[in-house]
Amino acid sequence: MIDLHIHTELSPDAKGTFDQYISFAIEHGLKIVGFTEHWDFDRFDPTCNFDVHKKSQEICRGYCGPIEVLYGAEIGYHRIYEDYVTKCLDEVKLDFILGSVHEVEGLMISEVAETGEFFSKFGKKGFQVYFEAVANFAQDGIFDVLGHLDVIKRFSVLYDFPFKEEQHKMQILEILDILVARNKALEINTSGLRQPPGASYPSLKVARWFFERGGKYITVGSDSHEPAMTGKGCDETIQNLINMGIIDITIFKERYPVVLNVIGEPGQGFVRKLR
Repeated sequence: MIDLHIHTELSPDAKGTFDQYISFAIEHGLKIVGFTEHWDFDRFDPTCNFDVHKKSQEICRGYCGPIEVLYGAEIGYHRIYEDYVTKCLDEVKLDFILGSVHEVEGLMISEVAETGEFFSKFGKKGFQVYFEAVANFAQDGIFDVLGHLDVIKRFSVLYDFPFKEEQHKMQILEILDILVARNKALEINTSGLRQPPGASYPSLKVARWFFERGGKYITVGSDSHEPAMTGKGCDETIQNLINMGIIDITIFKERYPVVLNVIGEPGQGFVRKLR
């Protein structure tokens, strides 16, 4: 149905062409897809050129076919680069920015080996350190959607640090309150369903907390890094949200949220509500 987190071969850790992703998406009934190549400033020269994103923009904007294609980017950067990032965003007109925290205290917590180093250094306190970093990013970062809020749990369980949501509820609520105050969206990233946690990032319980605290916008994405993963878990997650009473899913057009009623009328598809 909808998948707003897709990486192609233009991202350094992904494979597959744009056309391969589109073909798979059409074959499997997706209606809206968003391409979000990595745009990281954590370890790389922030003055690098933006050929990758200009190429992505050209491909996405040039597509004319049976599904809707949105042009986004997954950005992770430090506060010191904010002015530079803002300037560069003027050069590529994105539909949406997915803001993600991949690196904390110099270690990539989205990679298995460095997650081990992270917990060796911080122990159980590592979760607190991670959520503090996410809170700072949520407060200061340039983004429309906060990506995979609790991705720290991806590999923590492999190092005997299972993630227990209720133990970190106060920090999670603090982050959600920041998103609400800044009128930002929360991503439900389904990649965790096929990874060690066996649960989305964050869980649907957190999605409920978000709406209870005044949140308006939820996006859903597979975080696909190969064509065959496109849309994986998205329909299931959307149906579970509907079962919870959450029937509005958000997409973005030119950085503006468009809320879709994913139930709609029979034969009508999505009902779009601009907000």
